[in-house]
Amino acid sequence: MQEEFLIGLTICFVCQFIYFKTKYKFFIFSPIYVFLFFLIFSLITTCGYYFFVKNKINLYGFDESTDIELFLITLTFFLFALNIVLFNFNLYYILSNKKNKLLLKKLPFVNYKYTNIKKKYTNVKKKYKNIKKKYIYFLGAVLLLFFCFFLILVVYGKGFLYRDEYLPLFTVFQKNLRIALFLFSFVYVLLLGELFKYAKKISIFLFCIFMLCFISTGSRRLILFLILYILPIISNIRWNIRQIFFLGIYFLFSIIFSVYAMQLRKLEFHGLIPYLFFVKEFMRNFLEVFYFLFYYIFIFGFFVTAQTLKFNFIYNVVNLKTTLIELNPLPGVLVGWYKIVDNMMLNFFCPFSLYGEVFYMGWFFTTFFFSILAFLLFILEKKIRYYFYIKKQKYIAIMLFILSLLFVIFSWEYHMRSAMRYIYYAIFFSWFYKFFLK
Repeated sequence: MQEEFLIGLTICFVCQFIYFKTKYKFFIFSPIYVFLFFLIFSLITTCGYYFFVKNKINLYGFDESTDIELFLITLTFFLFALNIVLFNFNLYYILSNKKNKLLLKKLPFVNYKYTNIKKKYTNVKKKYKNIKKKYIYFLGAVLLLFFCFFLILVVYGKGFLYRDEYLPLFTVFQKNLRIALFLFSFVYVLLLGELFKYAKKISIFLFCIFMLCFISTGSRRLILFLILYILPIISNIRWNIRQIFFLGIYFLFSIIFSVYAMQLRKLEFHGLIPYLFFVKEFMRNFLEVFYFLFYYIFIFGFFVTAQTLKFNFIYNVVNLKTTLIELNPLPGVLVGWYKIVDNMMLNFFCPFSLYGEVFYMGWFFTTFFFSILAFLLFILEKKIRYYFYIKKQKYIAIMLFILSLLFVIFSWEYHMRSAMRYIYYAIFFSWFYKFFLK
């Protein structure tokens, strides 16, 4: 009976998704598409891992303790949730006015004519303005590069090249400079992303120099810099085969580099020299490390959800009271979160997952929760497209997208409260900007 229900849910999902694709134009900063693609890809890879991989990672023993019955129950809930979300996305589109339908179905840039683009680039004033911007961005990037390098030398001293500890004993002055270094680095990377529009090779060269200098810190902020650098580029490029190829190479490099950066803290010695020597050893063990990270990002969350269900079937920790506490946007101290958080853990390191908590509350609550979630994501979808294409305020749209992306990532393996706060942040930020900063 359960297998037939799963097949029915799958068919229903495919039919709804076909309709959804005709109404929502694909958009790279779409929270709806990210949410759907992440879950679909994760469920497909998890099924392949569970049924066909013999040597499982079995982190915390979750893989082995998830029997076939529990696996199918969890999969059924996920497919049911996806159907609820898709149904509501389609319903909200049908109920939208004509302007919103046009924004969702046909992005404004689709209607731009090549004649308008040609006029834009043949206009002498526009050309002069672009050249002026190019030199301003270039000068600012060079000055900031030297300033960031100076801060690194002041903070780490000789430890820039070689040190025994990841974090040496800093003075208060050095700690403050270290915070300043990170802040200026964020600005610098975004500036390089803008410079890419006017001088691609110079932008890439300066970014490589910066990453080479900053890698001496061993900070995982290196991964964030890779994301920040590409966001302005994605927002400005015109999509063609050459640009897509460039982005594909960049994302492949980003994945490899991210895996590398996450290993640096574990080394015996630190600094630019040990980190560069580590590259050779890293490449030998790359596949093993990559396999674990792929499992941890896309597969492990399914087993966390399954174990959350199993744990609550036995101990009945999750209930309406704990759910209301987790959904409350007020600080945890005020709502009693810290009184219950220790009980909302599978072990010392692994908390319940949002999906496990929602699924345990039953079919009705799952329907209600994902209907509301679909509505919130639909609101963010409209706002992001509106700011990106209509108002041309791309950084506001990207900020809302990042917050939505954090929700998708955290909901896979973390508490409902840890994940939902990013939705609240995004909604609050959009309202605050609209009424106070606009």
